[in-house]
Amino acid sequence: MHINNLKILLLLLLVSLFWGLGYPLMKITLLEIPVFTVLWIRFLFAALLMIPILKLKYLHERKLLISGVILGTTLFFSFALIILGLERTTATSTGFLSALFILWVPLLSTLFMKQSLQKNTLISIPVSLLGIFYLFDMQISILHEGELLVMSGSLLTAIHILLIEKYSKHYSSMELTFVQFLVVTVWSILLSLVSYHSISIGPVSHQFIIAMIVVVVFSTLLAFWIQTKYQSYISPTQAALIFNTEPLFSTLFAVLLLHEVLEKNIYIGGLLIMLSLFISQKQK
Repeated sequence: MHINNLKILLLLLLVSLFWGLGYPLMKITLLEIPVFTVLWIRFLFAALLMIPILKLKYLHERKLLISGVILGTTLFFSFALIILGLERTTATSTGFLSALFILWVPLLSTLFMKQSLQKNTLISIPVSLLGIFYLFDMQISILHEGELLVMSGSLLTAIHILLIEKYSKHYSSMELTFVQFLVVTVWSILLSLVSYHSISIGPVSHQFIIAMIVVVVFSTLLAFWIQTKYQSYISPTQAALIFNTEPLFSTLFAVLLLHEVLEKNIYIGGLLIMLSLFISQKQK
């Protein structure tokens, strides 16, 4: 592995770590306010923090704005479908099925982007999927409405990864990320109004504020900016394999922050996921 590839690997692993940290912290925030309210707060404040470092001249580029709208809309609905699915099925099924983007990304990139897959990548995909299977201690069951919603969300996650690959090569990553955040904010406010008939926020605890600050700065602003800036340096399938470590990080942070139990299946699943990552990065 070249040093540049190592840098990209570590940066995108950092993205997965930040996203994984966000899951248990989001769980803390959702104890106090509804999910779409949490989402608009999360993405609005991330966008506001970016304003001092934006180059406004780029925001006049029509194609950048259109690309940001497409990215933000795709990202929001991937969130929304997975959340709606979670309400109708188990957390275990949601965790496993939302990680199926690891299958959609190589399939879509082969079909629509004409990208061929290397042998080591073809081996690493089923190993990674097996790791997720063990991590969530999955039991095979019939797919119902909830499962289908989560699978649809995972498909949009894959499309978002491919769109990042397409757009980030042509536009400033900072401004593209900013527009994306604003679009997610708008969609979240609209869904809040439809679902709760309000976007107001009542009194919240200090724990909520601390959790939200960490989610805004690390799991949102830094994570999505790093993804937008650096993901295009590797193939979408390699990026998907790296992002598939997110459930492992979220499980570990849930153990640390929420005192959940570290079961045997987590060790096995975690080792398989990291093994898949090693295989995918191995030189031909």
